[in-house]
Amino acid sequence: HTRSMASIKKESVEEGECEPVFSSNALQGNLLGVSWRKTLANNIDAVATSSKHSTLVVATSRVFGNDWDGGVTAYAEGDTIGKSCHMPCGCTDVAWVGDAAEHIAVACDDGNVVVLALSSMGAEGWRPAHVLADHENIVTSVAPCPLALDTFASCSVDHTIKVWNLSAAEQS
Repeated sequence: HTRSMASIKKESVEEGECEPVFSSNALQGNLLGVSWRKTLANNIDAVATSSKHSTLVVATSRVFGNDWDGGVTAYAEGDTIGKSCHMPCGCTDVAWVGDAAEHIAVACDDGNVVVLALSSMGAEGWRPAHVLADHENIVTSVAPCPLALDTFASCSVDHTIKVWNLSAAEQS
């Protein structure tokens, strides 16, 4: 089913926004169902669900003229407005990391992996928990390790895979 760009634009709330629609019964069990109305300005690049709690995280990027930025938004079940963090770069992937699934690893197109604490998202003056700057090009993916909960991996256009440990990052 395809739609013309005109119909997508016409259905948009405002250019640059996405409108989430929640229904806890949309999927089986306690899963969170989210429907996005895509607009022309924001690209939804990645989504991650948490096995620890009913929260969905969405990574977006936006090109506006010569500017490229992005954001990460966490939607808890029942929320009508998510907790957002604006990023100065495009966000290519997200993953829940840490033993309590309270951190979100974000793959960025500036070569960094940014780790956000869920508790700080949406707060004025928020800061990332960690900025891991070891890749030399766009980070394309992040993935948690199912056996070592504080460990996750990232890969990049620079042809490298990095393995990170949150416990070690917090000590430095």
